[in-house]
Amino acid sequence: MLTKEDLDKNVAALTAQLKKLLDFEGENGAEVVNNADWTNNRTYIDFLREVGVHYNVNMMTKAECYASRLKDGLTFLELRIYACTRK
Repeated sequence: MLTKEDLDKNVAALTAQLKKLLDFEGENGAEVVNNADWTNNRTYIDFLREVGVHYNVNMMTKAECYASRLKDGLTFLELRIYACTRK
């Protein structure tokens, strides 16, 4: 897991790269937002209750990337990350 300092560095680097591609000026300018702004005040259980209901384990096990990892050994962290980023 990355430290907050490493995450901040990554955000700064990504923002610099995006500024080369996107216009951040004006009323309709692009905006970089940080997921921590809306997730830091939530507990893990609250997050699972709000987000977890939208994911189906049966569908996840049918996905090739998940199925292959399941055969090789999948940690709970990987399962949680996969479940929260796939739809």
